[in-house]
Amino acid sequence: MTEKLFTAIITAELIVIAVLGVRLYVGSGAVPTASVAPLSLDEIIFPREGELKYFFELRAPYLPLWLPYRPVVTINADTLNDRFDYSIIKPPRTFRIIALGDSWTYGQFVHTRDTYPEVLEDLLNRESRCVSLTKFEVLNLGVPNYDIRYAVERFLRRGQKYNPDLVLWLLVRNDFDEMQEFLVPRTRQYLREFAGRGELDRETFERYQNAWNQSAALGAVWQRSVADQQHEYGIEHVRAYQAAALRTLGDSYRGPLILFTLPSVTGIEKVHTAIVEAFARERNGTYFYESPLDLKVVGARYPDGHPNPKGHHLIAQDLFEYLISQKLVPCV
Repeated sequence: MTEKLFTAIITAELIVIAVLGVRLYVGSGAVPTASVAPLSLDEIIFPREGELKYFFELRAPYLPLWLPYRPVVTINADTLNDRFDYSIIKPPRTFRIIALGDSWTYGQFVHTRDTYPEVLEDLLNRESRCVSLTKFEVLNLGVPNYDIRYAVERFLRRGQKYNPDLVLWLLVRNDFDEMQEFLVPRTRQYLREFAGRGELDRETFERYQNAWNQSAALGAVWQRSVADQQHEYGIEHVRAYQAAALRTLGDSYRGPLILFTLPSVTGIEKVHTAIVEAFARERNGTYFYESPLDLKVVGARYPDGHPNPKGHHLIAQDLFEYLISQKLVPCV
């Protein structure tokens, strides 16, 4: 194996660890799509502690290659995609919200300032009528590729210490139907096998950096990994695993929790909403909001399905109105 090819394989493994699963499920059919940007060891963190072997966090901007512009992405001192650093001790007269999720919450392919958590923060502060409240803070804990279990781990490691007054969590279909602790190592295994057979050459690797679906070999890697997951565990087991992760969050955080989806564009089906509804019935202070927004009909998505800046602004406005209608934030 040549040195260049070996380097390509190692880099490809890092990319897979960082972005496998950044896929959207549109309508009733599960159609995997992804956009991949190369990540180096300097851009991701692999914590050594904890039970998850493949859990990771970002410490540098995740930027795509196919956009006609480069988003201005700021990762703060605590690995959050945020314009600001936040003090661990909540300032007096502050209402603090944490946003959980995957690439949809992180803000795939948009400027940090245009992510829905940042836009919501600005809306709340602009519309606040509080005399007793100085400001609202919305901290973005989203990371591309996270399933439910990884998002919970992220909250335990990064979010819990901020003592939030409210947690928002945007859920999409693959959060329930994929298990990254299985898919990441299995995909790495298949990458090595493809390379050993000469099916992962330099040309394929270069194509891989531009879009997942442009490479038949790497598309096959993903398909085989998901098929293995289904065969070895079954979809019911995977969903039960993610439901248990929800309960872990419920045990660790006692404050108000809003789980929300956009059924028109994220592929959420009744089997997924049933999991959320059961959890909401069990836990006090839990709300489940199915947003009526349809980003498909208002030109608010990128070609791969992720919300574009307009989409993020619409999501923030929709959430803002929901929070007000349910009286879940003060003085607005």
